[in-house]
Amino acid sequence: MNCWICGKIANSREHKIKKSLLKNVFKEDFENKNMRHVKEGQTTKLAGPNSNKVKFKQVICEDCNNSKTQAYDLSFDIFIDYIRQNYININKYRMINFKEVFGESFSIQQTNLYKFFVKILGCDLSEYGFNVPTDLIELLDKEIFKTKLIITFSINEEIINSNFPINSKLGNGYLITTQNNLLTKKEIDTKYRFEIDLFYLRINFFYNCSTDIGTGSDWVSDKQYLYIGTSKDMNKNLI
Repeated sequence: MNCWICGKIANSREHKIKKSLLKNVFKEDFENKNMRHVKEGQTTKLAGPNSNKVKFKQVICEDCNNSKTQAYDLSFDIFIDYIRQNYININKYRMINFKEVFGESFSIQQTNLYKFFVKILGCDLSEYGFNVPTDLIELLDKEIFKTKLIITFSINEEIINSNFPINSKLGNGYLITTQNNLLTKKEIDTKYRFEIDLFYLRINFFYNCSTDIGTGSDWVSDKQYLYIGTSKDMNKNLI
């Protein structure tokens, strides 16, 4: 398989959830053999943060996975620290001020964060044999871009009100597309929906389709202030 970003031989496996995050949050759970991996309703033990269960297949090359996208990873690290440390205020005000997250460089950093999420979506699409839309590939090399991908942030009410709002659910949710795209897997009026759960916060992806009312304000790395909505189970039917 070729790297979906640059076209070279794909020889690297990106983590679905960053290895450093898994280690920092669940260190004792790994040591005590308590970690569990859930996929398609099946629960199994997760031996460690470097398990193949938390990695994509080889759909990206080492250069793109490391040096080319390192800045995106660093912005994600800052963002994760922020949402873990400030979950009480985020839940109270339902707002994220990217200047509080990243400081004066928030414009550049939030764009890198957006590109990190594009990286995860691209790897997920490639793993299931779908072509990554051209605009998503091209925006990784641009500071200013147009794309059909809109992201929203929403809060999982059940988790935020639990006893473990910042050390619970991590993972990628369902990838949903159209019946036509399932049959052809070509870039013809392609539509995708996807989600990432980061503890109490859900990242909702809407490519070439309408966003759900109530899941938060539309974001394309273009706002200082971001309204956060409420998460709900995605419609399991094809869109």
